[in-house]
Amino acid sequence: MAGNLERSTLRGAPLAEIAVLTMTAIGLGFVMEVMILAARFLASDSLPVLVFILAELWQQVAWSFLICSALTLASIIAERRLMLNMFLSMALTPVALIGTKAFQKGIGAILSLPSEADDAYIVTLFVGRALEYALLSMLLLVLRLRGDVQFHKFLSAGVLVAVMIGLPIGLRISDHSGTAAEQLGKVLNEVGWPILCACFVYGTAKLRLPAIQDTSKFR
Repeated sequence: MAGNLERSTLRGAPLAEIAVLTMTAIGLGFVMEVMILAARFLASDSLPVLVFILAELWQQVAWSFLICSALTLASIIAERRLMLNMFLSMALTPVALIGTKAFQKGIGAILSLPSEADDAYIVTLFVGRALEYALLSMLLLVLRLRGDVQFHKFLSAGVLVAVMIGLPIGLRISDHSGTAAEQLGKVLNEVGWPILCACFVYGTAKLRLPAIQDTSKFR
């Protein structure tokens, strides 16, 4: 009976709550796509054709699930070890990006869409996002180790990282390519994700807070 109980939990979080977090990670992809579509519509009074919207949506869902899983895995493995958490986040973020790009190409092939021209900025994306989510993971872990799990502080950390790193990445990869609406969508994508990920990690921190009480290693 005890063995069944242990298998039904993850750091004290019931499977039902883990399922909710998984669906939340996927749902964030829908949220981001709606935000980008709204921004594009406000900028140009028009929207892409449905097939492009579907391709973008599934790309957002793939990235959302993979990056949230990467940050959660880094947190579980590293526990209270700050440097290990940063290293794992930095290493797993490119893996999530590779998975997203592979999924994007697969969806593009299925829907017979032209390949993206953003490959010219792939190094910027890999290096920039690796640093971005390593910094985000560090800031959020510091808050958790201090027992300071408050939504506004996690949100502020996400906004800080978004402005410091996400915004420059977005401006770089847009770089006057495409329409103004497309450029705005790229910038919003890079700015929005650190903020949404911070909100997601806040949810996991609330579930796992009882497992992080001893802060002596942090001190």
